[in-house]
Amino acid sequence: MTKKSLIKLFIIITFSLILFYFILGKISGFEAYIKNDFDKYISVEITNPDGTVNYYDSNEFPLVNKGDIVYATVNLPRERYVKNSILCFHSYHSIVNVYDSNGNLLYDNKDKRVQEDEMIGGTSVFVHIPEEDWGKTYTIRLDVQKNHAFSKIQEVVVIDSVYAYKYLIGDKQAEIMLFMAILVISIMILFVLIFNGAWNSIKGQGIFLLSFLSLVSLWLLGHNNVLDLLSDNTVFNINLKYIALFSSPVMLSLFFYEQNKRKSSKRMHLAFALMNEVFVIICILLYYTTVNFIFFYF
Repeated sequence: MTKKSLIKLFIIITFSLILFYFILGKISGFEAYIKNDFDKYISVEITNPDGTVNYYDSNEFPLVNKGDIVYATVNLPRERYVKNSILCFHSYHSIVNVYDSNGNLLYDNKDKRVQEDEMIGGTSVFVHIPEEDWGKTYTIRLDVQKNHAFSKIQEVVVIDSVYAYKYLIGDKQAEIMLFMAILVISIMILFVLIFNGAWNSIKGQGIFLLSFLSLVSLWLLGHNNVLDLLSDNTVFNINLKYIALFSSPVMLSLFFYEQNKRKSSKRMHLAFALMNEVFVIICILLYYTTVNFIFFYF
């Protein structure tokens, strides 16, 4: 390796580490996240479409179906007080409303997407709890939109609002840091390869392999909710991660195409790459022209 190449490599690594440091600063402090489970303070009432009502003294119940309405009462005992608290939970395939003990609406997800009959996949809900509401109850209403939707309101916790973002990440911090490092370093090296020197087989292999690693890392970061921490545009984040997933096989096929010297093998891998490109186009067309589940984070 020449002196010039060493200097370039040093600059790439330095800038990658600096960028990685600033990104990690946005999601740092995992050790401060303390899960405060409120499952045992929940009772549930389910109203069926035929008018019958079923009661459950816990947060577990039979699978609910389209048309069912779930009312979950969450007690907020003073002895479980959390400063600057928010109530967090996941729901699936439901229109969500949260009310305080006086019947005031605190949260709902019935925005324009619901009005336009788009499907709701999942919702991560965050509801601020004022100091004076401790010792009272909250009511979660879930209007179920799909059969066999769920049999429990997932991960009902109360945490300090400062650490709300960690609720989305959960216990995946190690994977997130690993794939974030791969993404940042791959992109930095990609820029250098693309704008440095003439095209050759070795350069092509590097570009396609790094592109594959970048796309897979982007998908995994999106799948683990990191994109939602960096951008408030949920629909854009979803589109970005799925396009990255669909496109990654193309880059892998092109990498093997550049790696092989035999003409027959090169033709085979080029055919795979073209087939994958057709697959990508079909997936994108289906993704934008069919009904999709939208996952919200509020």
